Amino acid sequence: MSDASGAPLLRLAFLRDTGDRAADHAALSRLAGAPAPAHDAAEARRIGHLCLHCGSTGHGRPLLLDADGMPVPGVHLSLSRAGGVVALAAAAHPVGIDIESVSTAAAARFDDVAFTAAERAAFGDDPDHRMRTRAWAAKEAVLKAAGLGLRADPHALTVVFEAIAGPLPYSAAAHLEHEAVPRLAGSTLDAAPAADFALGEPELPSWLPRDLVVVVATTRATRLLP
Repeated sequence: MSDASGAPLLRLAFLRDTGDRAADHAALSRLAGAPAPAHDAAEARRIGHLCLHCGSTGHGRPLLLDADGMPVPGVHLSLSRAGGVVALAAAAHPVGIDIESVSTAAAARFDDVAFTAAERAAFGDDPDHRMRTRAWAAKEAVLKAAGLGLRADPHALTVVFEAIAGPLPYSAAAHLEHEAVPRLAGSTLDAAPAADFALGEPELPSWLPRDLVVVVATTRATRLLP
C-alpha cells in the first residue's frame, strides 16, 4: 500500500453507522484495495478478526484475509464507531483509529483511570472538553495500533501534543511503555517494552457532526491519500 515513490500510504473512510456489519466489512475491504466479498469469486478477499490475547477469530482486530483465510501481509486495518459514524483506516503498517463524541466524553467520569496527573494538568481549564476528548481518542488509537486495546493500563501511555517531524496530517506523538507490546507479524512494531507512535487528526468530511473527534495512530509517519 504505497505510492509510486514507495512512500507508505494511509487510507481513511467514514460511513453512517447503520448497524450493518457486513456493509462495514465490505467498505473496509475496498479501503484496503481489495474487492468486496462475493460468493462467486473464489479469489475474493474478505475481512476477518483475530484477538491477539485469546486467539479467537470471532472478535479482535480486523484483518484482510485471502481466499485461503490467511492474513494478507502488509495490510493493517482499524475500525471505530461513535455518534452514529463508523471510522475506517487501512495502512501498510500498524494503525489504530478512534472516534469519540465530545459530549459523551464530557459526561464520562474516567479521568483518574485514563490520564496521569501530568496529563490532567496539561488540559488546563479545557471548558469544552475537546482537549480531554482528543487525548482519550489518542490513547484508544495507540492501544489499537499496538494490538493491546484497553487490556493495557492507559497510564502506560503518554500523549504529547506537540509538532513532530514527518508529513501531514500528523501533529502529535505518543510513547507507550508496556511489557505486553506484542510482535505484529509483518510490521515494524517489534516485541519491546516501549514503542513510539505518530498521531494525527485528519480533516473530516463536512457531514460529520462537529461534536466528533477522530485520531489516527501509526507506528511511523504516513502520507494521507487525498
